[in-house]
Order: sequence, then C-alpha cells, then structure tokens
Amino acid sequence: MTPPQATLTLIVWSDYVCPFCYLEAPELDALVSHFGERIHVEWRAFELRPEPVPTLDPDGDYLHDIWGRAVYPMARQRGMTLQLPRIQPRSRLAHEAAKWAMDHDAFAPMHTELFRGFFEDSLDLADPQALIETANYLGLDGDSLGRYLAEGATARQCSPIRKTRIVGESAAYRPCCYSATAKHWAPYRARNPVNTSYRPSIASCSAPGFMPFSHKSIAIYNFYVLP
Repeated sequence: MTPPQATLTLIVWSDYVCPFCYLEAPELDALVSHFGERIHVEWRAFELRPEPVPTLDPDGDYLHDIWGRAVYPMARQRGMTLQLPRIQPRSRLAHEAAKWAMDHDAFAPMHTELFRGFFEDSLDLADPQALIETANYLGLDGDSLGRYLAEGATARQCSPIRKTRIVGESAAYRPCCYSATAKHWAPYRARNPVNTSYRPSIASCSAPGFMPFSHKSIAIYNFYVLP
C-alpha cells in the first residue's frame, strides 16, 4: 500500500537471477534518498524462467559474453561486487521467501540479501534450506519460513507467478518499472546511465507509464516527479 505522504509510486518488476535488476538498486536507492517520503517503491515478482522454461547454462557463452560486455563494467561503475554465479537456479522459492519476509516487515533486508547472496556468493535460490539459513542470518525465524515454503508447495502448482498486466498494458517480457501514480509530472532523467545525481528536466507533463530497464544503458530513463 502506498503511504499517504507519497506523491509517486514506482512499481518495479524484478527477478533475483537478473543481474540488471540488482544493478538498478543504487539508482532506486538514490531516488528514495533524494525524495524521501514523496516517493514509494513497490517491488513485484517477475520470474524470468518459470517451469518448464529451461534455465541458462551457468558456464555458457551467452552469460560469459553479457557479463563481460555489460554486467562487470556496470558493476565497476556503481562500485558493486558481482560475480557470475556458479549456478542458475529457478527463482520461484526466492520470490516466495521475499513475500514471507514482507509479511513479517522484513522485506528490505531479505530482498537485499537474496540479490547479494546470489550475485556475490552463488546462493542457491531454489534450495529451501539455503533460504532458511538466509532468514536465520538476518535474525528472522527460519523455521517459520521453512513452514511457509513447505505449505506453498501445492499452491505453486495452481497459481504460478505470471507476467503481469496493468492499466491495459503489458509489463512486456523483461523486468521494468511502472509509474503508477504520476499525475501532471515533469519527466525526471538521470544525467548519465551510472550517475546517482539527478535533476528535473524542463519538459512537458507526462502520463503514467512503463519505464523498461535497458540492457544497454541500465539507467531507468523516465521518472516522474513534482517540478
């Protein structure tokens, strides 16, 4: 739920196995730091490769190429430490763990640790025990999370996480942002793809809309804020 003091809500669809989603965290943190309670970020699950879609080969040419060309350079620019994970698990259980954490007012630390654990330590996001240990590490009730994941086994067969449609538009087939509450906003743009310093532009007002992550220039290119 959007806090009453927020004048803008950004809905962010992301997956814990997507390095570009993790690399966006500093950009979103900078917005929240700059605008404080005027902006509210809502994270949504976006499972890139649900069953039966094959997962990527962790040692395949595609991952080595995209990490060499884009992920590692962007991580260096942001001062982040990422390593190509040794595994490529499905992310469904990680999303369920994040939902459990949200229900226990602990979404932020769990969300961050799932990203960090996978992209720095090759955390197996499909292993319930690894997720339970993550909860324990954060000072949360790992046994409660274990029960939650076990009880969700049947529900997962009936209600898989799907690509979401909102306001009559598709969230496409990749992680993205959506400006849900923009009303008479001036577009707000990053000065460059990796700078966390922002300024409003003098441009015409814009309606709410999707803001996809670009895999070439990972900046979120069109935020809406009060002029």
